Amino acid sequence: MKYKYRKAPDDSDPSRRWIARPILQVRLYYGLKHQDIRCLVDSGADDSLFHTSVGERLGIDVQAGRLKRFAGIAAGQFVDAHMHTIQIQIQGLSEKIDLEAGFTDSEWVYGVLGQSGFFQNYRVTFERFRGRFEVTSRARLRPPGT
Repeated sequence: MKYKYRKAPDDSDPSRRWIARPILQVRLYYGLKHQDIRCLVDSGADDSLFHTSVGERLGIDVQAGRLKRFAGIAAGQFVDAHMHTIQIQIQGLSEKIDLEAGFTDSEWVYGVLGQSGFFQNYRVTFERFRGRFEVTSRARLRPPGT
């Protein structure tokens, strides 16, 4: 499925008002609850991260998860997150996958899709020069009968 880069505010450079980013609409599931959210597709992120408020809306006891510390997110500072297994479904694709994700109070994180879990299950092709990116399910990449 092909998606267009979306304009997002550029907080890092006051001379630029907007920046084009690979933002993907997804639905997160935990138990019987779900939450629709826009996420940055980030090939440089080791894991997927979401803000604590997203986890709370899903009914997750965020603080009960395994604590993991991340570096490089907020200007060289460490960010703590609590890891939980959720399910994710990408807009336009029918399958759901299990995803271990961190939930953090960091103001720098709302929704980030990273290497572990997300990039393991999808082929992502960035074509920034065309203003688009493509996400293909790993299941669709397998030859029939394998």
